[in-house]
Amino acid sequence: MFVATRGDIEQPAWKAWFFLASAVLLLACAIYGTAAAGWWGGKVWPIQANRDAFAILAVGSFLLYFASLYFGLPICALLILPVALYIGVSGLAPLVAVIWIWACSVLIGAGVTALLGDKDSATWTLRNAAVGFAVIGTLVAMLAHLPVNIPSLYFVLFSLLAIVAAWRLKRVGRFTRLAWPSFTRTQRPLAENLLAAITLVGFTLVMAVTTFPELGYDALAFHLNIPAKMLETGMWRFDVKQYVWSVMPFGADWLLVPPYFLAGEQGARLLNSSFLLAIVLYGYRMLVPKIGPALAMAVPALLLTWPISFLEMGSTFIEAPLAFFFLVSLGELQTSDRAGVAKGRWMVLGAMAGFACSIKLLGVLIIPFLLVGALLRSRVGKFQQLTPAAFILGFAVFLVFALPPYVVAYLKTGNPVFPFYNSVFRSPDFIVGSMFGDGSDFSNPFYKKAVDLKLFWDMSIHSTGFGEFQSPGALGVVLLVLFPLSLLVAASTRRWWVLATLLVATAYVVLVFRNQAYLRYAFPVFPWLVIFGVWALSRLRHSLFCGTVIVLILCLINLLRFPVGFWPLQQFDLNLLWKRDANAALLLRSKPEAVAGQIISKMGNLKGKKILIVGLDPVYSSFPDGTFADAWHSWTYYAPSLKDRSMRTSIARIGAEIVVHTVGRGYSREAELLDITTELFRIGDVRVGLVKPDAIYTQEHIVNVELANGAQNWQLNGATIEAKGIAASESTPITQTIEFKSIDLSVLQPDLARLIRLILPTTVNVDPLSLEIQTTCPAGHSFRSTIRWMGPSHNLISEDVMAYPCGPDFGKSQHAILKPGAASSATISIASTDQRPVTFNRISLRSTE
Repeated sequence: MFVATRGDIEQPAWKAWFFLASAVLLLACAIYGTAAAGWWGGKVWPIQANRDAFAILAVGSFLLYFASLYFGLPICALLILPVALYIGVSGLAPLVAVIWIWACSVLIGAGVTALLGDKDSATWTLRNAAVGFAVIGTLVAMLAHLPVNIPSLYFVLFSLLAIVAAWRLKRVGRFTRLAWPSFTRTQRPLAENLLAAITLVGFTLVMAVTTFPELGYDALAFHLNIPAKMLETGMWRFDVKQYVWSVMPFGADWLLVPPYFLAGEQGARLLNSSFLLAIVLYGYRMLVPKIGPALAMAVPALLLTWPISFLEMGSTFIEAPLAFFFLVSLGELQTSDRAGVAKGRWMVLGAMAGFACSIKLLGVLIIPFLLVGALLRSRVGKFQQLTPAAFILGFAVFLVFALPPYVVAYLKTGNPVFPFYNSVFRSPDFIVGSMFGDGSDFSNPFYKKAVDLKLFWDMSIHSTGFGEFQSPGALGVVLLVLFPLSLLVAASTRRWWVLATLLVATAYVVLVFRNQAYLRYAFPVFPWLVIFGVWALSRLRHSLFCGTVIVLILCLINLLRFPVGFWPLQQFDLNLLWKRDANAALLLRSKPEAVAGQIISKMGNLKGKKILIVGLDPVYSSFPDGTFADAWHSWTYYAPSLKDRSMRTSIARIGAEIVVHTVGRGYSREAELLDITTELFRIGDVRVGLVKPDAIYTQEHIVNVELANGAQNWQLNGATIEAKGIAASESTPITQTIEFKSIDLSVLQPDLARLIRLILPTTVNVDPLSLEIQTTCPAGHSFRSTIRWMGPSHNLISEDVMAYPCGPDFGKSQHAILKPGAASSATISIASTDQRPVTFNRISLRSTE
């Protein structure tokens, strides 16, 4: 039932026993550490009913899968059950859209690698999929600049490219059928059946979690907002005044666009989850030739039950696609069956590594390793021979896929990595310094930790300090056992390539954590550590039996910490698996602001109105284009609003007409918002209010608005007093000088005052005012208002000039004026635009405070 593996045969027995003893000791220490840290005394599930629902699904599905496998059913047949579960909740469209995009990527990638001269005869490989996704993502990024983005464009374009690629491959004899022989076997050892059953449980949970509505902060503000706005407006505007992050690298987000266009949010979420499934499949197939299919099944078993994986699947992040490209790039170096004389591999590696950099700036960190690894492997004939032409072409391909987002950012802002490192590039579009006032850009001080030898222990046992986790255990104890074991085995057996890869992964974690000790950011190299950890298990004595037992214990701990990774998982309910109403209720309960946004988007009478979200998560993807929020994402609103003493000023600055805010959560400006808005509707504790125009501009700055008593306080300059007002011409304007009060930072809290001082020199700082002019203005005439803004030294800062044509029904003009923040006074001048006088009845200049 348990069979020997190569690890039992290829090394001395004493060494295998030593590795086994080390693994047992590591496992015992890890479990002791969890007990000492209080893992098992705290509540992971706040509500027992949710815990029981999860236990029923996990245990029941394990028993069902194990019995089915034991009696000879192939794994691929059992995969149908979780897929059917997903279709029952989310429908068929997302699944079809994701299968379509994967098929297109594989065929396009196979066609591209063939053009590059690569001699790999297989068509349906994840390597080809990676190249195809790089091509697709780059094309979407290019099209995003143009107002042409509609679902039919992407469907036709990528389908046509895939068909042409398939036709060409078939013509040259390179087209092969899809085959997964190791998943269709019916005879398997007991160990493989156990691990396969756990894998299927993990796959079931992944599909179940994917059906959940999107509740993640980053997904609703960033990742789903991009395809949502492209679908709404036909393009992505790359406008840093709307979203300060709008020119960041979006490689993974561009990949979400086609399935989102075809199947909505679920299409994007399923594609995100599919990258994790691709990672486990690739890792499994990497190890099968080396340790056999039985123990290789430990890779998907561990990754698909890992709490950190459910953080990635619970919300639409970008680390899973990035991890996929990292792993396939590593596999490109690992693979040695294509001889050193093969062509095109430098270019294929350049495409993969380049697109990884276009997903996230952190992709740059593995480029030195890939370059050195490729050079060393080429010297021993296990990679394409290095020639000047091969290197130049590979580097050129790398630049084609890596540079575009950074070039766009530089052209738009002057900072190629905007808004990061702006203390270096000093783009005027963003703060120079830090979001947290400590001079370290975006680094949250809560996640700044010392990087020392206890790093892997701390991030496993005390993971609450490395992310927004409610309880410890986001990594289980997988790395505490497998990482040191793999280092020991690699060093002892002189597997220098394995050891180098482990050290590179460690260096990646260290470099990431030196800036932000945040577990999700390190996820892209975690699959490397798991894969080599499973390889190390194959060196144990009785490796299949002992390795399986250790993996089963690790998976059990993973499942016991299941909801730790992502907070909505604590609300797990069996009804979510077959009732769409339960999903809607979960969204309403957890993110009512998103529901409010969906309602506003469907209300025709609110179309085109400016919307402001305050006191809530910036769920832009649910709201119409042009929505602002009181978050750093909407920097042009957020930065000036820090000094506003009232919501009236903040609302007036952007001309918001609808305000969405919380009620009953203790928001400090709730009373003011209730006073200046008329309620349209409520969703739970989220209120949608229509701004009352008369309630915004309440502070009058003009003295003698009605021009009464002979226009007292006004300088007439020869203008004529009439019964209904003052008649002024171009040569006889009426003027008045107004004084303004500047902000007193001393009355603010020290932290807020320091942040405002940091922001003011680098941010366009303006205050909104409303200019209203009532006049008797015959048709054919026109008049002009001029406001000269003066600084404290009576220096001219700027001038606002507005001309108004008169018409038969003209009587009153009102428009917003933005006062420069540095202005301490202003001179307002009103007159006709020629020598024909116009009679002015009332002139008002009001501010919000």
